[in-house]
Amino acid sequence: MYEAMDDTLRLGGLPDPATLHARFLGWATRSRRAPPKA
Repeated sequence: MYEAMDDTLRLGGLPDPATLHARFLGWATRSRRAPPKA
């Protein structure tokens, strides 16, 4: 995650907290949800 933030800064952008959350932490909350019922 730190490398991605450094890359973003190096390319002239600013790290967006919502984007970083979705990219690096969002998968964890999705994996805890119960699977959809069939």
